[in-house]
Amino acid sequence: MLVFLASLAFSAVGSGWYGPVQVAFPAAMTGNPHDPTVQDARIKFTGPEVTERLAYWQDGAWRTQLTARRPGRYSARLSVNGKVVGESVTLEVPPSAALPEGYVRVDKATQRFVFDSGRGYFPVGTNLAWTNQEVPDLGLRLRQMGAAGMNWSRIWANHWDNKNPMWTRRDGRPTPGMVDESALIKWDAIVQAAADAKVRFQFVLFHHGPYSSTVNSNWGEHPWNKANGGFLNRPADFFTDPTARRLARQWLRLAVARWGHSPGILSWELFNEVEWCDASRATPAAVAAWHREMADYLRSIDPVGRLITTSSSMEQPELYAAVDYYQPHSYPADVQADVLSAKVPTDKPLFYGEVGLSGGPQDVTVEQGTVRDSIWSGVLAAHAGAAQYWYWDWLARHDEFGQYRLADRILREAGWADRRTTKRLSADFRAGSGADLRLVAGGGWGKAEVLEFALPTEADRFARVPRYLQSTKGPHADMIGGPIRLSFRAERPGKVQLRLAEISAAGADLNLRVNGAVVAQQSWPTLEKTRPDASVLTGSFPAGAVIVELENTGSDWVVVRDLILTGLGPRATVHGVGDKSLALLRITRAAGAEGPLVGPMTGLGLPDGPATVRVFNLDGGGVREVPATLASGRTKAPLTLSESDVVVLVTPKAARR
Repeated sequence: MLVFLASLAFSAVGSGWYGPVQVAFPAAMTGNPHDPTVQDARIKFTGPEVTERLAYWQDGAWRTQLTARRPGRYSARLSVNGKVVGESVTLEVPPSAALPEGYVRVDKATQRFVFDSGRGYFPVGTNLAWTNQEVPDLGLRLRQMGAAGMNWSRIWANHWDNKNPMWTRRDGRPTPGMVDESALIKWDAIVQAAADAKVRFQFVLFHHGPYSSTVNSNWGEHPWNKANGGFLNRPADFFTDPTARRLARQWLRLAVARWGHSPGILSWELFNEVEWCDASRATPAAVAAWHREMADYLRSIDPVGRLITTSSSMEQPELYAAVDYYQPHSYPADVQADVLSAKVPTDKPLFYGEVGLSGGPQDVTVEQGTVRDSIWSGVLAAHAGAAQYWYWDWLARHDEFGQYRLADRILREAGWADRRTTKRLSADFRAGSGADLRLVAGGGWGKAEVLEFALPTEADRFARVPRYLQSTKGPHADMIGGPIRLSFRAERPGKVQLRLAEISAAGADLNLRVNGAVVAQQSWPTLEKTRPDASVLTGSFPAGAVIVELENTGSDWVVVRDLILTGLGPRATVHGVGDKSLALLRITRAAGAEGPLVGPMTGLGLPDGPATVRVFNLDGGGVREVPATLASGRTKAPLTLSESDVVVLVTPKAARR
């Protein structure tokens, strides 16, 4: 018996992959068909190539879906536990079933992503981890995303919306190793919808909640918890217990067998935020060993060699040794500043898999800006993909797909995915100064690696300062090492404003100094718990050379929201990235900068001669074209901007031919 699936509606462009075509072998079944220690079913194909696929059990038959390197007629034969079962069957993989792009790989020369076809892949999208009231159908949302030009997502195998086949709400106390078929059917629909929409997603196989007793903990209800009749004494045992490791491999094998053929799956993501698991703090070496074991196992069974990743803080690099690309997450006070200031490894691709503002979505205007920053910050940082926005339910509520459609248009016009050697530029738009300069402390809990900043040139680096400002005399004094010092030259007198967000339970004592003199000070007593605090400390600074110092000498930390220095900032902020034939700049009007912005663009890194400047309005969506002449990496004539936020593409005319 043969079952043929409709091939994906792609046109052949030479990826070297064809299919999928499904084959099914009806069989009688006893025992657990999803446990390979009981039923190790495989299907061997002989034809233009000889290859083997893991089989999965569904509706009374062993099945697999073949994507092959060569089209043609194949003979398929089933074996279970090493013994051939039944007769062989034949199937045809037609040339018309060519997959146009194939699967995503890493270009080792550039540490960017590339399809089997040779075309580049630059991920832009949003998370879509689980269904909720505002996004009840992930397949429908994937189709909406594809229509908006998005090409990436990230979906979890979690239990609360019944996508973890070994633990669903429908079966709260499952027998370890047994599988809820309804979860598999959910994934069938998701995987097919992603392939149809050409939205490639990270298949998140495990997440931290079930194996954490402190962060988003699901341990208390986990069926593997001994308190619930399971076999694990502690959450940390998941990474070392032989039964848990065997069941983890069982889930990985099932995922590869059932969906490993699909080009809709970008990568297998072993864990979401594994740093929050108890074991990551207690026995990090065991967590790293688990990652090596599972990554090796996936590579041994996945016939298409799909990418593997995990998501964790960059402070645990050993976790990433076994995977193909870095995937940090960040929830700072300013997404773009944080992403642009991140230190990026050079041995593997990196892009942020989750970003959003600390504290969750803000008011509509602020959050719209955060969505925009998430799209463009990864581009401007020369990462391998965009920084991917987390709050998919907020996107649904406010229908922000237009921002992605515009980004897709710009990136396609720039040929961005195929520009795999782009670098950050020292670009500028010299439209004058006099606006306020806002410095955002974007780091989390950690040591302040840099304490001194020369402004305004080092303003972006301030995003790496931990927003938890430790006391220089408190219990974590080793994390701060002294006051934060800002040095600059002011053309005229101005004000410095420090805005806070939260105070520790132990209290704090904050001092703001200008040229050595205290201009503002505030103390907070010890209370029973930490509390939000929107205090503002304000002081004045003179014209000339200025040093502003910020120091906490109290009992414990405060959370800094930002610092604002009047008159010190440029009228427009500029970030640029490009190569020898194109420069892409984002130019954003500073708060309080009224009237047209006029100035030359510099630091473009492009050859001299005539060029075309395309200005895309990120607020209104319009585009205009301006002729220009380049000399010494700058435009000879000034550019005039009435817009507030634009992306500018500068292309030498010689490069356009």
